[in-house]
Amino acid sequence: MTLSSTTQTPAPKNDQAARDNGDIVILLYHRVCDLTFDPQLLAVSPARFSDQLDALKSQRLPMSLTSCCESLIAGNVPSSRFVITFDDGYADNLECAAPLLEAACVPATIFVTTEFTKQQREYWWDELERIILQTSDLPDTLSIEISGEQHTWEVRDSQSISTDSQKVAPYWNVLEDSPPCTRQALYCNLFTIMRKLKPSIRHDLVNQLREWASEADVIRKTHRPMTREQLQQLAKSDLLDIGAHTVSHQALSSLDRVEQHREIAQSKAFLEEVAGRQISQFSYPFGTRHDYGTETVEIVRDEGFHGACANFPGVVSNRSDVFQLPRILVRDWDGDTLLHRISEVTRVAT
Repeated sequence: MTLSSTTQTPAPKNDQAARDNGDIVILLYHRVCDLTFDPQLLAVSPARFSDQLDALKSQRLPMSLTSCCESLIAGNVPSSRFVITFDDGYADNLECAAPLLEAACVPATIFVTTEFTKQQREYWWDELERIILQTSDLPDTLSIEISGEQHTWEVRDSQSISTDSQKVAPYWNVLEDSPPCTRQALYCNLFTIMRKLKPSIRHDLVNQLREWASEADVIRKTHRPMTREQLQQLAKSDLLDIGAHTVSHQALSSLDRVEQHREIAQSKAFLEEVAGRQISQFSYPFGTRHDYGTETVEIVRDEGFHGACANFPGVVSNRSDVFQLPRILVRDWDGDTLLHRISEVTRVAT
């Protein structure tokens, strides 16, 4: 999972320099599926995804992330290329996205957060959404201790998610200016807190929230991470590649060096054991410049990765850092809207 950022990478002075310097756009996806409720805007519908692939191929040539990194290391970045990547490792990447990619002959890299594959439970942000925004009846007050600090929230619209105040729930998302109801406000507050917590504390908090809401520990069919067997199936593809996305999807800048190394190295080792081959690409969780640091980049390089993807808009050129590759975050847009977004980013970069 990632967050949007407006940080830009250094850019050439003019269009000719941009062409001489190379021009690859790396696109950041999370999910390809039809969702009725998607507050983080992670899903692109299969129909829209197919339209986006057609639009991309009308203007650019597809390229694998591995080839992108190889060309950058060689100082020979081509122009008018695009790369597809997915973060997190949802099952729909294999079930829905893969057939469309194969039909279009477009390669992709899927970055997997390994803890959720091993334990087969929903990603923590999905559990938070299910508990806070999807539970029919909640207690009127949430009072909970997080890392030694007491937090209390009043949930005024806690009863029945179908009441007038909650009718906006299916249409609300985190990019809106302000949450319309106390449930959405609680969700936003908890998300902000949880993304900075260490994995064990965050897992503990999810358990407490589940108990407070009297919610069962379930995995919705629509929100499953890939299984070990699905990863092995993915590893057999000649078109799709697997990358590492840490063990627990932690903002690595919030961890010390030993903890960062554990998150990075253990995810790589698990995926290599499952896939039966080297894992050479990495993606920083959340991915903004605040979510990793120079120490993180050093660890990724030392662990033998050949490249790493971040989450700030930009274009890959011969001047890019192979361990801080910019990506364009993709929403549920039609193909023309995606091309327009790419054009905007490219214009800023040149």
